[in-house]
Amino acid sequence: MNNIKNDLGEFISTVHNPECVVEVYLDRDKDEINELKCLNQNRYKVYNYSITEYAEHIRRYNLVIPSLS
Repeated sequence: MNNIKNDLGEFISTVHNPECVVEVYLDRDKDEINELKCLNQNRYKVYNYSITEYAEHIRRYNLVIPSLS
């Protein structure tokens, strides 16, 4: 799992939902947000979003995305 986390980019935040824990990462090279959802029974899934696609989640989770400069 650590190898996967290293490939996701810069860690931004952890969101604790009732059904799962979501770790949010910023990949500056691809200008995308990666979500690592940690599910029950030691399962996980990675979701990739462009930064503009992720705008709704940013507001819902109250996330601050580091400057892309």
